[in-house]
Amino acid sequence: SLVGDVKQVNQNKFVNKITISLFDYSKSGKTLALSPGDQKVRLVSVKDVVNGYCQAMNLFNPEQKGFNIDYSLTTEKLYSIKEIIELFNKYSSNKVKVDFGKKQYREREVMVAYETTNILPNWHPNNSDLEDFFKVACK
Repeated sequence: SLVGDVKQVNQNKFVNKITISLFDYSKSGKTLALSPGDQKVRLVSVKDVVNGYCQAMNLFNPEQKGFNIDYSLTTEKLYSIKEIIELFNKYSSNKVKVDFGKKQYREREVMVAYETTNILPNWHPNNSDLEDFFKVACK
């Protein structure tokens, strides 16, 4: 959300971690030990987030005091960790080897990204297709 929703921040840290790990492991040839990989996340591109902040600024009225609404920038598309890795391997010349189930899910593992209903008005993700990201990033 635009006010720094903790769940979204934690999800972004996780996505950054898995993406960096994919590139590192694909180059090293080592096998990446993961949980079964059924966790699902929503991914929004940086460009879409920047556009969302710009759109939010258009809603801001400095003369209106005490006005505070939380909005989210999210997509309907959910990706499992398995799907993320499949897309990476589809476009990467160095495939990553993964041992799904080598690690157990953590006790408080978030299996599905949070749902939100308060999407920023007049905002839609245009650049958040993970397949498009990997097409470019894996060249």
